Amino acid sequence: MSGGPVVTSDGLLLGVVFEHRPREGQSTIKAVPITAIEPDLEYPRWGAGVIDAAAWWSRLGVTGIADLSAVPTAGSRQVVAGLPDYVPSRVRDREGERGALRALVTGQESVLSELRGPAGVGKTALAAEVAREFPGRAAFLTATGYSGVTVTTVLDALAEMVADGTKRELLKAQLRVPQADPLTRLDDVLVALAAGPVLLVVDEAQELLKPDGQLHDEGIAAMFTEIAHSRGRSVRVLFVTTSPVGTRTTPRIRLPSADPVRLDGGLPPQEYNGFVSDLISARRDQVQALPIPELERMTGRHPRRTEILVGIPHGPDLDRAADAHRLADVVMASLVPDQARTVEALAVCRRPVDAKAAAHLAGLTRDDARQILDELANRRIVREHGGLYHVPNDEARSVLRRLGPAVVAGHTKRAASYFEAEARRAHPASLDDCVDWFNAIALHIAAGDPERALSVIEDVDERHLREWGHSDALLPWLREVSNKLTDTRDKVCHGSLLARALAQYGRLDDGIAEVIKAGRLNVEMKDSQRQVALLLQLAGYLFRAGRIRLAAQQYKDAAGRACDDHRPGNAESIAGLALCDAQTGRFDAALRHIDAARHNLAIRRQHDHDIQLLHVRLDYNQALVELELGDDTRSSESVGRARAAADGLDATPLLARCDDLEARIMLYRQQPEDALPLATAACEIAARIGGPELARIAGATYATVLLRLRRFPEALIASHSAARFKRSFFVAEALAIEGVAAFRIDNTGDRARAAFTQAIGFAEKLLQQEWHNYRAWEAAAIAQVGLALMDEATDSWQAEHAYQRAIEGSSNKLGGRHRRRELFDILTAGRPATILTRIRQLLA
Repeated sequence: MSGGPVVTSDGLLLGVVFEHRPREGQSTIKAVPITAIEPDLEYPRWGAGVIDAAAWWSRLGVTGIADLSAVPTAGSRQVVAGLPDYVPSRVRDREGERGALRALVTGQESVLSELRGPAGVGKTALAAEVAREFPGRAAFLTATGYSGVTVTTVLDALAEMVADGTKRELLKAQLRVPQADPLTRLDDVLVALAAGPVLLVVDEAQELLKPDGQLHDEGIAAMFTEIAHSRGRSVRVLFVTTSPVGTRTTPRIRLPSADPVRLDGGLPPQEYNGFVSDLISARRDQVQALPIPELERMTGRHPRRTEILVGIPHGPDLDRAADAHRLADVVMASLVPDQARTVEALAVCRRPVDAKAAAHLAGLTRDDARQILDELANRRIVREHGGLYHVPNDEARSVLRRLGPAVVAGHTKRAASYFEAEARRAHPASLDDCVDWFNAIALHIAAGDPERALSVIEDVDERHLREWGHSDALLPWLREVSNKLTDTRDKVCHGSLLARALAQYGRLDDGIAEVIKAGRLNVEMKDSQRQVALLLQLAGYLFRAGRIRLAAQQYKDAAGRACDDHRPGNAESIAGLALCDAQTGRFDAALRHIDAARHNLAIRRQHDHDIQLLHVRLDYNQALVELELGDDTRSSESVGRARAAADGLDATPLLARCDDLEARIMLYRQQPEDALPLATAACEIAARIGGPELARIAGATYATVLLRLRRFPEALIASHSAARFKRSFFVAEALAIEGVAAFRIDNTGDRARAAFTQAIGFAEKLLQQEWHNYRAWEAAAIAQVGLALMDEATDSWQAEHAYQRAIEGSSNKLGGRHRRRELFDILTAGRPATILTRIRQLLA
C-alpha cells in the first residue's frame, strides 16, 4: 500500500501513503501531502520533504507534480486525450448501456470491443463518458478523413499514454525512426504500456471500412489484430461504429466472442427536456427553440436531429424534418447562400479542413469563411476540432445527393487541385505535415482520376516519405488505384511504390513479389534505367530477408545492365555485391567490389549527396571486412575516414555505426575499457534514431563489451533490448548473447535456456534462406554450447558442426576466430578444460 494515492470522495489527489502498519483490528496509515514530496525550500511548510522524491513520483506513475492532472484516481473523471470539443461533457440517461460498456472495456474477456448503433443516437457521448471513468489512461481518435485513424496516429495516441515522462519522450522519438516498420514500433509501445491498462476509443470506426466490409487500411487491420493477440492485454480498443468492424468471419480483425453493446433509438422522455436545455445553454446566441412536444414529434427524441433542429426558425419547411431523409433539405433551406456553399464545400472534401481551404472552395474571403464556420459550428451543423471543420459523414452524403453527380464531380476535381497545389508549396518536416498531400490523393481518386492520384503518390514518396521511412502510409491508396490503371508505365510505377510500402510495413515477401511483377511488366517497356532501379530494389529486399545469394544475383544483373560507368546504378550495384560477399565470407571478393565501386564513383559528380553517402558506406564496409580479416590497423584507418565524412554530411546513423565498429576494434585489441564509451555512444544514438538494425547491432556489441567487463546484469539488459526485434531473423546473434549473459547470472535458469533456444530457431530460419551465412552458424554454435553446458554434456555435436560451418564459411580469418573464441571463453569461464574438449580444440 505504500506509495498509494490518498484521494477525496470526488477523486482529488491529496497525497501518498508514506507508512502503513496493520495491527490486529486496526491500521495506522501515515500520509504525505503532494506538496511535501518536493517541498518549496523558500516556504518549508511541510518540513524536510520525502527522501528520494523520484521513487514516489514513479509509484504514482508520473515524473513530477506537473503530470498529476493526468493521473486517474479511484472514482475520478479524467481528461481524455484527443476528445473533440463538440462531445457533450455529460450523458443523459443510458445507465444500462453505460454499465454494460464499462464492463466490456474493463473485463478480461475482450481486448477489442464495439459500441454499435445508428448514426446520431449518442454513441460518441456514451463512449466518451466511459473513457472518462476508465481506471487507467484513455485517448480518443476519430476516423474521419486522413489524419484521424492511421497506423501513425494510433501509435502516437498509445505512446502519449505512457505514464513515465522520460520513457514517453524516448518512445515518441523511437516511433519516428525511419527504418522501423509499424509492427516493430507497436512492439515497443506495448512493452512501454505493459503496466496498463489503457483505453483507445476509435470513433466513427465504420469510416475505416470498404464497401465489402474489409478495412480500407490493411496496416491498421494488422495493428489491431496484433493488439488483440498481445500478451498482458494492457491495451483495450473500443470501436464506436454504425457497422461491424470485425466478426469471427472477417480475416482482418477478429473480435472476441463478447457481443457488442448496442445503442438504439431516442432518449427517454424524462431525460429529453434536460438534453434540450443542455443544447440551448451551450449556444453562444439566443435561441428560440420549438416547444418540446413539437421537437419530440419531429425528431423522435433522436439526439443528433434534435441538435440540428434546435434554433432553426419555425416555418412551413420545418415540418419536413419529421422525415429523416429530408433533414438535409430543411437544414440547407435554413442557410443563407454563403453558408450553404460552405457546407457543400465541406461535404465535397469528405474530411476535416481548415478555414483557408473552406474559404477557397466556397469562394469566400478567409475572414468571412471563419465567421461562417464559427456560426455553423455553434448551430452544430458542422463540427470543429483543433481548428478543422467537417460535416458528419451521413449528413455529408445527403448534401452531395442534393447536388447531383455532375456538380459533385466538378467540385471534387477543384478541391483535389487545390490541395495538390497547397502540398507542393509547403515544406513538411514530418508525416503530420503531409495532410494536404493525402487529401489531394484521396480527392483525385474520388474524382475518378487514378493516374493523377498515382502521380501525386509518387511525388510525395520521392520527396518526403521514402527518406522518412513512411512509405507504408500510402498503402491504402495504392491498393485503391491498383485495378484502375490502364497504362503499362503507370502499372510499373505503381508496382514499385506498392512494393516499397509493403516492405516498409515489414512484409518483405509481398514486396518482393510486387517488384518481380513490376519488372516483368517493365520488360515490355524496354526502359533499361527503370529496370536497373527495380533490380536494385529487389536485391535490397532479398538481402533484408536473408536471401543473400539471390540478392547477389540481382545486384550482378543490375551491374551488367548499368555497365556504362556514366549510368546511375552501376556503383550501387557493385557496392551491393560487396555486401553480399562479406555476408557469406567471400572477403577478398568484397574488397575487389568495393574498389570497383569507388572507381565508378570517381567519374561521377562528387558533390552529389547520395554519392558522398555511398563513399561513406564503402569506407565503413571496407573497415568491416578488414576487421574480419584481422587487420585492425587498416580497419581503424578506414572507419576513421568514414567517421570524418559522415560527420561532415551530418549522417548520424552512420556515425553510430562507426562508433560501434570502433568498439569492436577495441575488443579485438583486448581493450574493453576503451570500447565501452564507443559502444555506449552507438547504443544511445540507435535508441533515439537508429532503427531496428542499428539498435540490434549496437546493442549486441555493447552487451559483449559488458560481458568482457564481467558486468553481467547490465549485459543482460543490453542484450535483451537488442534481441527484442524478433520480426527479423537476424536477431539470432543478439539472442545468443542474451543467453550468455543470463547463463553467467544463473546457469540453470529458464531465461538462459529460452534465449539459447530462440537463437537456434532464428539462426535455422536464416540458414534456410542462405546456407552460407557464417554469422548465423556462429549464433547457433554459441547457443548450442550454452544448452550443452546447462544439460552438463561433455560434448555437443550440434555445436561442433555449427562452429565447423562458421569456420569454413569465413575461412577461419583472425577477426571471426577472435569473436568466436571470446564468447566461448566468457560462457565457459570457470568450467574444467575437460568440458567440450573437441570444440576447444576447434576454436584454438
